[in-house]
Amino acid sequence: MRGKSLKLIVTFKGGTDALAFERYCQAREVPGRLIPTPRALSESCGLAWMAEPEFRKEIEKAAQEGGLVFERFVELVC
Repeated sequence: MRGKSLKLIVTFKGGTDALAFERYCQAREVPGRLIPTPRALSESCGLAWMAEPEFRKEIEKAAQEGGLVFERFVELVC
């Protein structure tokens, strides 16, 4: 069992936005991966992007450059 640590979570209102975010980030080798949305954030859609917090600026820049739609950035222990 892995220990819990602080993660950066990007939430989305819909699955289409999450999948577009994943495609864009993977094509540009932006760190992170899609995960099921943590229960603590269950008000959003069923998918979220998770990465290490130190990559926040890189991920925010990619989202802005790509015109990607997201709900919010959250740091969460998971």
